Amino acid sequence: MAWPVPASVLLGGLALAPVGHAALGESRASVQADREALNGSPTIVTTTATYEVHETRTADGTRLREFVNPGGRVFAVTWSGRFQPDLEKLLASHYPEYLAAAGHRRGGHHVVSVSTPELVLSIVQLPRGFSGSAHVPSLVPPGVKPEELR
Repeated sequence: MAWPVPASVLLGGLALAPVGHAALGESRASVQADREALNGSPTIVTTTATYEVHETRTADGTRLREFVNPGGRVFAVTWSGRFQPDLEKLLASHYPEYLAAAGHRRGGHHVVSVSTPELVLSIVQLPRGFSGSAHVPSLVPPGVKPEELR
């Protein structure tokens, strides 16, 4: 029987991971700070009718996408790459909620899934890295479905 991998193991790459500064609920300006902290490529901005997507790639291939609502706040983030971003910085005020929920998490031994009224998060440990997403339901623009935030 395989034992579930604790959240601390899924978070183990943090010591080596690039630091991220843009955070859920913070302003659009935090996206630029994140790109600079990651020493990432220039941010590519894609605008839809209801939000903006700011995408940055780092030299190690990490892809970070930050979704900004019409009010100028980061309402969702997604990432994929060899390293997991610093979740404490990325989740900001939602990080304690993540820690509490991760202790009672549901999912397989390579998956962390959290769903509360204030935070929906999924992290998948892949053979060569991590993939994850997080959003704050109250900040998601009307008509936007969480599954389109990729």
